[in-house]
Amino acid sequence: MKILYVTPPWPGFRECLFDGEIEPQGLPSFNKPLMGLVEEGHQIDFVILNSAYRPEYKYENLNIKADWLKKSHIWDIVETDLSLQRRFVTYSNLKKSVKKALSSEKYDFVYAHGSSTSVVRMVAKKYNVPFGQRLYGTFLWDKIQKKGKKYVSIRHITEYRAFKTKKNFLLVTNDGSRGDLVKKVIWGEKKPPFEFYYWINGVNKAPIIEDADIEEYSRTLVKKPFIFHVARFDSWKRQDRVVKIIAELKKRGRDIHLYLAGPNKTIGNSYFDSITKLIKELDIEDRVTYMGNIDIKTMNVMCKLAMASFSLNDVCNLTNVFHEMLAAGAVVIVQKDGTTEGFIDHGINGFYVNNNEKAVELIENLLCSRYKVDDIRRAAIKTSEEKMKTWKQRIADEINLIKKHAGFMA
Repeated sequence: MKILYVTPPWPGFRECLFDGEIEPQGLPSFNKPLMGLVEEGHQIDFVILNSAYRPEYKYENLNIKADWLKKSHIWDIVETDLSLQRRFVTYSNLKKSVKKALSSEKYDFVYAHGSSTSVVRMVAKKYNVPFGQRLYGTFLWDKIQKKGKKYVSIRHITEYRAFKTKKNFLLVTNDGSRGDLVKKVIWGEKKPPFEFYYWINGVNKAPIIEDADIEEYSRTLVKKPFIFHVARFDSWKRQDRVVKIIAELKKRGRDIHLYLAGPNKTIGNSYFDSITKLIKELDIEDRVTYMGNIDIKTMNVMCKLAMASFSLNDVCNLTNVFHEMLAAGAVVIVQKDGTTEGFIDHGINGFYVNNNEKAVELIENLLCSRYKVDDIRRAAIKTSEEKMKTWKQRIADEINLIKKHAGFMA
């Protein structure tokens, strides 16, 4: 197949484009199916949407060193500014870039990633190329509950139209953000003009790590109990909550360290900078270590060594990180938001908390050995094995979905 990806430079892929990385490390739900297509021998070309807030990511700044990715595969990098004043200029430029690609080459499928790419649907239709769209979760359900469907259809028209307009399929990550309910609110009992899929991501089978390797790595860490939190720095990931939990534990005389990990650049550095400032204001700089962006092996080791690993997101916690923590046998403490109820049995294979105070109390109980932690870790791994597809299976599902709609499956 020859596929045109219309996509933002998601974490991991972005580093392959501009930093010379060979293998993408971030956002596995985007990068793993992409690499699966490449490994099967399909040609993938790209029209890339880049935020106006990141002007350094321009075509002339491409620094591609990976064998699987060529500069010649990049049709264009379109600056995207979704402010009211610039939105229609952005959409016009994006459609022009996709039109240029489709008029120059014969493609079997257009695969649009993210809500902003909805606008290229009509271009694909004009050239009679099958079109599918991929959303990595959605914030619409939370907004519909607060403001109503009519408000969302106007204020968030681009993402709303992803659920509304005709296409071959819409695939939304089931990360607990309730994309299935968004579809139901918009369409009710009617059948939408597309096939709708709401899939949980896959999970890496936790690598076998020798005890000697874990012991060696532990020598690089603090010699006291610590908490682990891994996620990209984004306001809805709520790193501020876990920082405040550490501060409250300090007030109570508990000497607990915090290791934060994850990419710190989303749209600028503002949220990461705000967390750094908060750590200083709370006078816990000596109790917090930022590890940077880490690989899956390091994450697994940290999950095994940490007394607890947190997921305290707003909106949804059924994320890639949550699944990786369970698979690694972490002692998971997750915000009780209704999204992970099919996975966590409180006190058996992990814990729920409603607020920071409950989290602090739970950490104190863990310090006092009120739970059989080894049993909890084993139960977490068992839950992951029973409920999750491997990434190999999940990648195959997505590739087969594309093949089906591109006419490459019987």
